[in-house]
Amino acid sequence: MRTKIVLAILLLLGLAGLGVRLPTALREPLWRDEAQAVAIARRTFPGGILEGVRHDGNSPLFYLLEHFVVAPQGARARELRDRALALLCGLALIPLCYAAARRLAARPGQGDGAEAGLAAAALVAFSPLAIDLATQVRMYSGVAAGAAALCWAAGGATERPGARAWATYAAIALALLYLHATSLTLIVGVAMVTLALVVRRRDLRAGWLVAHLSIAIGFVPGWLLARATVQIVGARLPWGNVPSLASLRLGAAWALTGLDGDAGAPVDGWVAAAAGVAAGLVVLGALAQKARAAVPAGAAALAFLLAYLSAQRTAAFLVRYSVGAVTLLAIAAGIGLSTLADRRAPYGRIAAAAGLALILGVQLRSLRVDRPKLRSAARAAAQLVQARLRPGDLVVTLPDSTAPGFNYYFPRGPEQLDLPELERVEAIDWQGWADRLSNPVLAQRLADKVQAAAADGRTLWVVCWSALRVAHPARDPNQLNFKHWVMAQRAFAAIDRAYELREGPFPLPTAAESFFVARYESRLTREP
Repeated sequence: MRTKIVLAILLLLGLAGLGVRLPTALREPLWRDEAQAVAIARRTFPGGILEGVRHDGNSPLFYLLEHFVVAPQGARARELRDRALALLCGLALIPLCYAAARRLAARPGQGDGAEAGLAAAALVAFSPLAIDLATQVRMYSGVAAGAAALCWAAGGATERPGARAWATYAAIALALLYLHATSLTLIVGVAMVTLALVVRRRDLRAGWLVAHLSIAIGFVPGWLLARATVQIVGARLPWGNVPSLASLRLGAAWALTGLDGDAGAPVDGWVAAAAGVAAGLVVLGALAQKARAAVPAGAAALAFLLAYLSAQRTAAFLVRYSVGAVTLLAIAAGIGLSTLADRRAPYGRIAAAAGLALILGVQLRSLRVDRPKLRSAARAAAQLVQARLRPGDLVVTLPDSTAPGFNYYFPRGPEQLDLPELERVEAIDWQGWADRLSNPVLAQRLADKVQAAAADGRTLWVVCWSALRVAHPARDPNQLNFKHWVMAQRAFAAIDRAYELREGPFPLPTAAESFFVARYESRLTREP
């Protein structure tokens, strides 16, 4: 394809990618994890951020970079400014996937791989998962972009081996590890696939070995942070569930189509068909092209399998944790589409166009249908309380896992008791958090504070995760929901002894992170 045509199509894809990402970045309120990231990134650089990361359990690179873009509370377009880094990574993903697929699909004398690159770019431009992650103040959009860059670097290092090429590969791999520790499965997958190439080519062996030794040495400080994560959540995520084979099948369908499985995107006949087509394209590209073209397909399959197997112990099996593998699958599918279009069969191009149209159609339908509600009602809850708050009112938030999102919008000043910490919480200390939820000593301290506030005649505002206003679920394999419920029962028992519900629950927008907000007046001083 002519260079000008390719650049024009790539520019249109970039503008379309911006067009579907920017409205979400402007509209969506920040939810807990985003607000947590902002709170940590606002700390002093770098010591305060590293200390915050140690209690958060994530890798530090994103927070260190985010520090330079966070906006002050009350700033104009604050949410967009805080999301700027993730949005930039999400837009960079489009040309990076183009570059990686083009490099791996190019064949001397037969084609420059531009069609493969454009197909891969289109698949990530409209991917609901990529769009969602690009509009959150989280590191996963950077992981996706880093995965595409790693695939591009691996293609370069195995095509024209040299110190610079392998150094680039190692630097990108290290950046991925310092963005999120779950990138380890992706790097292992790429390392194993490139090792298969190294075995057959003696000129690659020294570079491959030095690069991966450098990655291992360079990640030693990150490994210490990873150990802190294990200390925080234990060997198993307290909020996770061990995946079954059914979970693996669902995850594979979401990964192949780029859908946002974490948002509960359903897998119906159209999604299953698109996933089947995508799987066929991935296999076709890996088998029909030269050996390097198998790098994204093989690495993605290994990374996804490793994530599933490790989740049998860690219970960490979410689609966003495998976003690197999802990105590589899009690159592999782009190579497969190019391979199909290049075949001598008379209907090769028609079949390739139909396959691409099916996958893109499923993605666009998901964007329209599968996100009818907001991520969080935190902004509406904070605005409601702030508008009605009077001097001396007390605000109680339970649990404090809902507090970061609420406090992102709620100004400092009024006294707050965010449970179980019993103070204003902007970033959760996950270390020992699950046990603190059901700690009876903390529950008694809350009861004492509530009783004292009632005796002084202070109005009480309760901001609660709405799920805690119903009975605890019968099935709770990790006991976390039960601990939430115990905390809520103790808190509301203390409140009901001293206070009477006067107004609420107030109507709030339907959201994935939903809130119960109510106003209570003291029983101890209220006039009959």
